[in-house]
Amino acid sequence: TPPPMTTLGYTAMRKPIANKGLTFTKEQPEQLGLRVLMPAAKTSTKFETERAMVALRHKTSPIYM
Repeated sequence: TPPPMTTLGYTAMRKPIANKGLTFTKEQPEQLGLRVLMPAAKTSTKFETERAMVALRHKTSPIYM
Protein backbone atom coordinates (compact mmCIF):
# COMPACT_ATOMS: atom_id res chain seq x y z
CA THR A 1 0.00 0.00 0.00
CA PRO A 2 1.47 3.39 -0.94
CA PRO A 3 1.91 5.97 1.81
CA PRO A 4 -0.85 8.56 2.19
CA MET A 5 -0.33 11.60 0.02
CA THR A 6 0.31 14.79 1.99
CA THR A 7 1.63 16.97 -0.84
CA LEU A 8 -0.96 19.36 -2.28
CA GLY A 9 -1.64 21.32 -5.47
CA TYR A 10 1.12 22.24 -7.88
CA THR A 11 3.76 20.63 -5.64
CA ALA A 12 1.97 17.27 -5.95
CA MET A 13 2.09 17.55 -9.74
CA ARG A 14 5.85 18.23 -9.66
CA LYS A 15 6.80 15.27 -7.42
CA PRO A 16 7.07 11.98 -9.34
CA ILE A 17 6.21 10.00 -6.21
CA ALA A 18 2.94 11.92 -5.83
CA ASN A 19 1.99 12.54 -9.47
CA LYS A 20 -0.12 9.70 -10.81
CA GLY A 21 -0.78 11.43 -14.11
CA LEU A 22 -4.32 10.72 -15.24
CA THR A 23 -4.81 7.73 -12.91
CA PHE A 24 -5.99 9.58 -9.80
CA THR A 25 -9.28 8.33 -8.40
CA LYS A 26 -12.32 10.54 -8.86
CA GLU A 27 -11.92 11.96 -5.33
CA GLN A 28 -8.14 12.47 -5.20
CA PRO A 29 -7.79 15.59 -7.42
CA GLU A 30 -10.28 17.44 -5.20
CA GLN A 31 -8.61 16.21 -1.98
CA LEU A 32 -5.15 17.21 -3.21
CA GLY A 33 -6.13 20.58 -4.65
CA LEU A 34 -5.54 19.44 -8.23
CA ARG A 35 -9.01 19.81 -9.72
CA VAL A 36 -8.18 22.81 -11.91
CA LEU A 37 -4.64 21.59 -12.65
CA MET A 38 -5.68 18.36 -14.37
CA PRO A 39 -7.52 17.57 -17.60
CA ALA A 40 -10.95 15.99 -17.37
CA ALA A 41 -9.72 12.78 -19.05
CA LYS A 42 -8.97 9.74 -16.91
CA THR A 43 -7.02 6.57 -17.68
CA SER A 44 -6.21 3.42 -15.75
CA THR A 45 -2.87 2.63 -14.17
CA LYS A 46 -2.67 -0.41 -16.46
CA PHE A 47 -3.10 1.77 -19.56
CA GLU A 48 -0.44 4.24 -18.36
CA THR A 49 1.96 1.36 -17.63
CA GLU A 50 1.43 -0.12 -21.09
CA ARG A 51 1.96 3.30 -22.69
CA ALA A 52 5.23 3.77 -20.76
CA MET A 53 6.43 0.29 -21.78
CA VAL A 54 5.78 1.06 -25.46
CA ALA A 55 7.82 4.26 -25.12
CA LEU A 56 10.66 2.36 -23.41
CA ARG A 57 10.70 -0.33 -26.09
CA HIS A 58 11.07 2.33 -28.79
CA LYS A 59 14.09 3.97 -27.14
CA THR A 60 17.20 3.68 -29.27
CA SER A 61 19.69 4.75 -26.60
CA PRO A 62 20.46 3.06 -23.27
CA ILE A 63 18.81 4.19 -20.05
CA TYR A 64 21.29 5.06 -17.32
CA MET A 65 20.47 5.16 -13.63
